Amino acid sequence: MNLSTVANCRFLSPAVYTAAFLLMALVGGVCDAQSDDERASGGSIVDSAYLPPTSIATARIRPQLLLESEIFQWMPIEVAEAWTQEALGLDLRSVQDVRFVLNFPAGRGAPPMGFVIRLSQPFDPAGIDPELLAVEDPQMVGQRQVYALGDRQMPFLLHALDPQTILIASPAMLEPMILAEDATGELADLVATESSDQPAVEIGIGMLMLRPIAMQMAQQAGEDLPPPMRRLTEVPNYLDAIWVNVSANQATFHTELRLIASDDGAAEKLQDIVDEAIVNARDMFVQQMDAEVDDDGPIGQAQRAYARRLADGMLAMMQPQREGDRLLYEAESGVSVAAVGVLTGLLMPAVQAARNAARRVATANNLKQIGLAMHNYHSAYRKLPGPAIVDENGKPLLSWRVAVLPFVEQQALYEQFHLDEPWDSPHNIQLIDQMPDVYRDPEIETDPGETIYHAMVDDKALQKHGGPNRFRDCLDGLSNTIMAVQVTKENAVPWTAPIDFEIDWDDPLAGIKRMEPGGIQVLMADGAVLVFDESLGAETFKKMITRAGGEIIDAR
Repeated sequence: MNLSTVANCRFLSPAVYTAAFLLMALVGGVCDAQSDDERASGGSIVDSAYLPPTSIATARIRPQLLLESEIFQWMPIEVAEAWTQEALGLDLRSVQDVRFVLNFPAGRGAPPMGFVIRLSQPFDPAGIDPELLAVEDPQMVGQRQVYALGDRQMPFLLHALDPQTILIASPAMLEPMILAEDATGELADLVATESSDQPAVEIGIGMLMLRPIAMQMAQQAGEDLPPPMRRLTEVPNYLDAIWVNVSANQATFHTELRLIASDDGAAEKLQDIVDEAIVNARDMFVQQMDAEVDDDGPIGQAQRAYARRLADGMLAMMQPQREGDRLLYEAESGVSVAAVGVLTGLLMPAVQAARNAARRVATANNLKQIGLAMHNYHSAYRKLPGPAIVDENGKPLLSWRVAVLPFVEQQALYEQFHLDEPWDSPHNIQLIDQMPDVYRDPEIETDPGETIYHAMVDDKALQKHGGPNRFRDCLDGLSNTIMAVQVTKENAVPWTAPIDFEIDWDDPLAGIKRMEPGGIQVLMADGAVLVFDESLGAETFKKMITRAGGEIIDAR
């Protein structure tokens, strides 16, 4: 099996895998403390190992040093232990050292990345829950045995470097990380220079390869910055690397930020830019506070005095110290251990809400792309594609999802189809696994090649069998008529099949996917995506399905 074959397998959601990894990284080693000799050497992962020449960022976590802080005693360690034992067959206490490596992005999609996890005891990948694997049995990539994890957007391969060292990497990152034992390069040199044994967390970012991208982003951001702050766009010119150390004490974290320039002269220019920006930010803050206080009495004067004291304190804290070719920031942060547990509980619903919001946005984007494709198809052919591509006798062969492929940037895939053959012909059925991402739901994991994006098809709906299907026939108005919806996983169909949601006019909401925490996202015929509030009732939804029922609906 080659890398592309593994990468195209069916994978678990990356959010699940990433969460598992972070738990391993942050709370590993609860009871099995390292020996003094191991700690003095900084663990078992050689500082500059596993850093390909094209890598741009790295992080190293020493979990046991983090756990010396009282703050981590309030984290849900027991839950993490139970999950990793059941799902991965891994004793969470055995995690000693974790290295994260990010490679320079190559084209679209997530940049290649990898994790090296060093354990104090042997790990058997065969103990991983099969539900987490794309393929239950291990695969061979060259001479290396791997297990497939992740999903189509972010695939990972797990490989045991030795019984106590696990490498989890993007397919394109597997071999480069293994071969980088003695590699040199921007990031390897940075780690060799800056890394030490003391910090619980180290983060390094090399700017040489990133500088062109950073300069472009800075220039774009500069257009939105106030004039006094626009010199900040020059920072990438002088910045060669960024290094962060985080050390954990009993109840505090000590953080050190190093902005590393190319030489002493560049560091001096960098300091001048940063100092000027900090002073300007202080002045802008004071001016804003003065403008908001309209009381000239004692209370107003006290508020202005407080704003100046606060601004001056922040100014002193934010000004860096320069040592040779670098600017240094240091901060000591104390956190109430009791507050940590409370904040963790409070933040969990917020994190879940953020995930739900991200899924809604991703779903809405897919629906909008489908709507735009329908409109572009109509502009090109003066009609909608209809429910299906049909033969000369009107027999449905392929879905409308195939017909609009050229309008979702999939012309090459469209040209591979035999349009005069049914979707399940020996040739066409081979293309099902190439389903475009626009038809893939960001939340529901369907069987490979299946989609829950369906058009509304009925004699009364926007599209009907036998046509013609034109926007001008939508007498209720495009903004009042539903074009497409998402259905439940049980109603998923092969994306190439000429099958769509069968409307139950007695219960038109049956079989349609609901969002969390509520509502139904629908694509309207004008290309807009809105959330239908179920409190409006099935009758209102029914009226929104018909194209010429004479209703005027405002469900926005």
